[in-house]
Amino acid sequence: MLLQLVNAVLAAVLGGAQYDDGMQHLRQTVLTQIVDSLRPAVTAAVARGRLRDDVTAETFAMTTVGPLVYQRFLVGARLGHDTVDAVVDAALRAWTP
Repeated sequence: MLLQLVNAVLAAVLGGAQYDDGMQHLRQTVLTQIVDSLRPAVTAAVARGRLRDDVTAETFAMTTVGPLVYQRFLVGARLGHDTVDAVVDAALRAWTP
């Protein structure tokens, strides 16, 4: 019950961020940190031909972080290595040339 309440509150806060300047800044800061941390690996993978050349750190984050946030905060699932690996593997398959 508590987890459902926490998830509902988090979803409401994230949804309301579009109307609150402080939350917009926080959301953008977190997003920038995630994308910036992925950028070197994605750039290297594209350069080596392991990812399609239209893949950016932003698109890779969208296909990995999005599903993980959904699973953790909206579904309430605990994220183990198997879950993270499955999400990343699915993204890699989608973006492989």
